[in-house]
Amino acid sequence: TPSVTGSTTYYAEADDGTCKSATREQAAITINALPTVDLGIDKEKCAGDSVILSVSGGTYKWSNIGCIDNAPCVAKTQGTHKVSLTDIQGCTDEDDILITINPNPTVDFVANDSVNGCAPLPVEFTDQTVPAGDYTYTWNFGDTTSATNTETGKTATHRFARAGEYDISLTVLTDKNCIGSTTKY
Repeated sequence: TPSVTGSTTYYAEADDGTCKSATREQAAITINALPTVDLGIDKEKCAGDSVILSVSGGTYKWSNIGCIDNAPCVAKTQGTHKVSLTDIQGCTDEDDILITINPNPTVDFVANDSVNGCAPLPVEFTDQTVPAGDYTYTWNFGDTTSATNTETGKTATHRFARAGEYDISLTVLTDKNCIGSTTKY
């Protein structure tokens, strides 16, 4: 059996042990290379993001719901996405990729101290993001007159030197690079 691609000619003849046929029949056999389809390594994305999967080199069929055959697949759902590629010789290859969708954090925070009072007013804020985790926190206190208008950390304290109303925002980046933010007060 040939193990390479290409054309090979085989001959067949009859032999019953005493007589041998006078003619041989020729059979040409062509072995085509299998097409190669590769969706790449498994991917992780954040909720709301999508992954565009595409292949080329023949006709292809996606096995997951929501993808049109012979067109790139916009994978918005978690799970295994499979494709089958068939080339012009009818040879087929298959591949799959696992898409994991990580949740965006639901960002929230509270002021541990009163947010009403006389200037200068120190206020400590504490993150209450769900799900909780060891994330990167960026606070913005909306205090453009302060040299220390931003801070990092799960809790943050800011001293509001002037009377006024301030919009305090917290942006959270998870360990899976998913982001969320909120603004209060």
